[in-house]
Amino acid sequence: MIAVAYSLALLFVLSSISFVNAAAFNQAALNSTLSTFFALFVEPCGVWTANFASDGTFYHPKFPAGVHGQEELSALCSKLQGPGQKFRQDGAALPTPAGTNQLSVLVPYVYANAAEPIFINSGYESLLLSYDTAAGVYRIKQVTEFFTRNALPPVFDQNN
Repeated sequence: MIAVAYSLALLFVLSSISFVNAAAFNQAALNSTLSTFFALFVEPCGVWTANFASDGTFYHPKFPAGVHGQEELSALCSKLQGPGQKFRQDGAALPTPAGTNQLSVLVPYVYANAAEPIFINSGYESLLLSYDTAAGVYRIKQVTEFFTRNALPPVFDQNN
């Protein structure tokens, strides 16, 4: 009898947690944040940077120490923007509630560059988002990029 009561209590708690998390999730706000993030090479840098929290950080394999805060993020955006680049979401975002008004989101992406040598970058963006209730949007607190890089046409080292 005690085991049944315990099981029912646990089931109630788990279903309550699930309900609370589902209620806190704003799909339209998430879509807007991701759309702006993946518009890095299209949007003006001020628009792209405003997508981040004031103390937001972007970790990238080329910048393992991270790019921190609005000023550094704006400088990074200005440095990266240029013609012939495409950066887009390449599959469904996988959001998971991560505390009060926060989401952890894993998003597949693809990046392509038309410069020589042409290369494709694909992988995942792992974002920690915080909901800005006043603005009704998610702000990026942290993003970490994971990728593999492929050159097209393949460049082979003749010495190996």
